[in-house]
Amino acid sequence: MTPTPTPTPTSSLPPEFASGVVTLGTSVQGRKIVARRQGNPNDKKVMLVIGQMHGNERKGVDVVKRLRTAAAIDPAGDTQLWTIRSMNPDGFKHNRRYNARGVDLNRNYPTGWRRSTLAAGKKPSSEPEVRAIMSFASKLRPDAMLMFHQNWMLTIELPSSRLITATKVRRYARAVTGMLATLPDTNPPTFLPSPTPTATPSVTGISRR
Repeated sequence: MTPTPTPTPTSSLPPEFASGVVTLGTSVQGRKIVARRQGNPNDKKVMLVIGQMHGNERKGVDVVKRLRTAAAIDPAGDTQLWTIRSMNPDGFKHNRRYNARGVDLNRNYPTGWRRSTLAAGKKPSSEPEVRAIMSFASKLRPDAMLMFHQNWMLTIELPSSRLITATKVRRYARAVTGMLATLPDTNPPTFLPSPTPTATPSVTGISRR
């Protein structure tokens, strides 16, 4: 499906976007969060893909790697594609769901934030990784945004849940990554560095939480 162009022309983006490589910010432990552009840099249709939010859900990083090496993305096409390998590089480094302060980044965004939610952080947008993504997205104003998760519920929902079978889930997971997923870290949030529990193999597809 082709996204509808954003009302704001791409030409109005900040000058630092021109190179096609933007450092959004850094993680708690100082690792860079970087976005890269492919496709037509002058087109108004913009898509943003983030490979990973939870550090132990690693296969979306592989998806972004494949996208960045995909010859099929036409530089003269009708869309510019921006990709971010991981918005949680500390969690990725240590293979932990949470960031280095033990915060679940998915629960730290202002919308729906509650102090009582497990690992939601001290306040909305308290984490530098979340602020970096919010600032970048507000400037880029993508027409579509895709973020990869793994396991539990499916991201892709068909008209009837009865149509979602284990076979289709396995086929989708293999088509996207060519590899099996791993279960998320279900231990309570802890500060990094910390021991990483052994993950249990799974054959589920991409999920939303």
